[in-house]
Amino acid sequence: MIFKNLIPLFAGLTLAGGLSQFPEFSQQYTQRVGGAYVELRAVADGFRNDAAASGKTVDQAVDEYFAADSQFFHDRGAAIQSILTREGYLKQHYDALIQGSGFDQLIEFATERDIELARDTLGIYKPALPLTLVGAAHAGLGFLVGFLALRFPLLFRRRKSGRAGPQAA
Repeated sequence: MIFKNLIPLFAGLTLAGGLSQFPEFSQQYTQRVGGAYVELRAVADGFRNDAAASGKTVDQAVDEYFAADSQFFHDRGAAIQSILTREGYLKQHYDALIQGSGFDQLIEFATERDIELARDTLGIYKPALPLTLVGAAHAGLGFLVGFLALRFPLLFRRRKSGRAGPQAA
């Protein structure tokens, strides 16, 4: 009987400790996203400036790469398109991270994270003591989810839809 209560408590405490680290991880991840965005923006701005100096739009300048009869220029056109697309994504992601509250950042990370940047951040991440209200709230959420998931597993079970009950053979 004691294990019935200790295991959910342990799970809650474990998730509390883990999720309490998210604000610090998010801060480090956000810095990494911001740095990647600034670097790509410099490259993209250089391309935009070169296109404008030639009297072309960005699309026209990219199209020139693809119009050339050279695999090298086709590859360079694809690379600059990729840079421009990634720059736009990172700007949107960075803006959402810096403007969001702690839980907004958690949702943004869960739904829009950049896998490569998240992996790089995790590779050098150092845990920090969460002395903020947001850190405490994340710890509380982690505890609640961990405790309830093991204490009341039926709360987290998926319901099967479309079944009216046992079917006759």
